Amino acid sequence: MPLHLIYKKTPAGAEEMRTYAAGLHPQTRRVLILTDGITSVERIAAYVRGAQVEPLIEDLVQRGFIEPTGPAKSVDDAGASLMQKPAEFPGPTPAQMDAIREVVLYAVHSMIGFSATQLELQILECDDASDMRQIVGEIRNIMDRQLGGDVGDRFIAAVRAASQAAR
Repeated sequence: MPLHLIYKKTPAGAEEMRTYAAGLHPQTRRVLILTDGITSVERIAAYVRGAQVEPLIEDLVQRGFIEPTGPAKSVDDAGASLMQKPAEFPGPTPAQMDAIREVVLYAVHSMIGFSATQLELQILECDDASDMRQIVGEIRNIMDRQLGGDVGDRFIAAVRAASQAAR
């Protein structure tokens, strides 16, 4: 298995994150947790002590908990995708910033939990669109890792809708 590949959780994988129904071995579960659609197998392997990561990845693929998304992007590709992020976050008028702040705070509380107080403080203190964009990206990454990519996609859609409605 090429170590430069990237995997993401499937809906079944996101469900396993919530339910623990499959009774995964702790190392296999750790790989599932670390599988976020961004991190390569090579980077995940650094967090799995005393085990080969490839059989754990293969087990998760066979169970339908993860699927490949493709090879890791080069630094140049990653930089180019970061340059395109602003299109993902429209705005910002003051009304839009307030609407986005409200949606983001709700998401932090309802999906990530009340333990995310540092994110809450950043959201409340944020007056700059660029900073808000970064916070929204961090929250989406957390949601993707913990709850699956479909939750992160719905979160971004809600942020966009709030921004559009506040225009």
